[in-house]
Amino acid sequence: MSKQERVRAVVELLHEPTSVDTIAGRAEVSQRIAAHELERLSNEGLVITTQVRGQKTYDVSESHLFNEMVQELVKENSRKELKSQLEQLASKRREITVEFSEAELQDNPNVQATMEAIETDSELIHHALRRYKQSN
Repeated sequence: MSKQERVRAVVELLHEPTSVDTIAGRAEVSQRIAAHELERLSNEGLVITTQVRGQKTYDVSESHLFNEMVQELVKENSRKELKSQLEQLASKRREITVEFSEAELQDNPNVQATMEAIETDSELIHHALRRYKQSN
């Protein structure tokens, strides 16, 4: 794996804004190489930069991650499979709303997390289905 590939691999595993020196250390490359690759990745929209306590940091671009997930869904599933998954998610959403009162939906963190995951998965699948429509 090249030095640039190691930097990218480290970036793909980031869970929070991270400094160049930390990324360089994890990738086992010089700060100069890491900074150059991070700047390139930033220009490509793969990472975003922020200031944390006056220091420039890098993090994975949420929109890039979203697009990668959509591409993976299209690659690994047929349109029919995606529609089936969407129907299963809608069914699960209905089950939860029948099982829990509105107050329970608001007050139960586990139920909230499940509903959020269903919404996120549904959104990803909707976007994947749109990609199928765009390619025809």
